[in-house]
Amino acid sequence: PGVALTSATVGMIVASNGKAYTTSNYNSKYGTKVAVVGYKNGSSGYAVALVDASNDSWDNITNNGANANVDCTLADDKRGDVPVAPTGTSWKILTKEHYILLWQAMGSADVYNATSNGLITAAGGFGLGDSHSGGTYSGDTYWSSSRGTYSASGFGSEWYNTSGLGSYYVLRVRPVLVW
Repeated sequence: PGVALTSATVGMIVASNGKAYTTSNYNSKYGTKVAVVGYKNGSSGYAVALVDASNDSWDNITNNGANANVDCTLADDKRGDVPVAPTGTSWKILTKEHYILLWQAMGSADVYNATSNGLITAAGGFGLGDSHSGGTYSGDTYWSSSRGTYSASGFGSEWYNTSGLGSYYVLRVRPVLVW
């Protein structure tokens, strides 16, 4: 009943076997639920992790800015509760622009909201900003891999910030499967 990620649609659950399922045809024998498909463009796409990765500083997630303004790979030692990426995919921290594409495809305006969180929770995950979705940070601020002129770019449920976020702050990280 599963389909290849290249044929998946928004809202489908991605299992650890690398296939996508509707909520009604997913079965635990297909593997652990790891993400929900949020964006498709042809055979490429993004699926949002069902939990936050380890909270970290922007400096650490981008290798001290070496991966600034590109979709940067999340290091395995930074995954926290995020499962290993299925074969043929990798966990990334997206640029601000790519997160915007993702949230818009999930029914939000420019940043995540109740609609995108609804897709995540329907797939069995923790909504962004949930107090129990990983780590100890209690706010709803997440890093992107983008950097403004003077500071790193983070986002919350209703805003993006390109000024005033010191890259040394420890904030939430919600990785995305990219294929």
